[in-house]
Amino acid sequence: MSEKPGKMQNFQAKFTKVAGKIAANKLLLTLRDSFIIVAATSMIAGFAIMLQNVFIDPTNGLIFGKQGIGLGRLISGSWSAWASS
Repeated sequence: MSEKPGKMQNFQAKFTKVAGKIAANKLLLTLRDSFIIVAATSMIAGFAIMLQNVFIDPTNGLIFGKQGIGLGRLISGSWSAWASS
């Protein structure tokens, strides 16, 4: 049940032609570009939220929080002064 080599090449040529027409569609190009922009924007926003809530949060953050390295206490002198600021 082996296919002739010409049959597979013929199918590949037709498939490539149809795929090229679909890829050149302006609507699909616009959708592709907009998804790239949205993905990049949401990735940047996700990193900003992670930075704000995980690292810089004054109550539980890893940098300024009491359980982190405590830069807030070092900057302000005490936890109460840091909390009131």
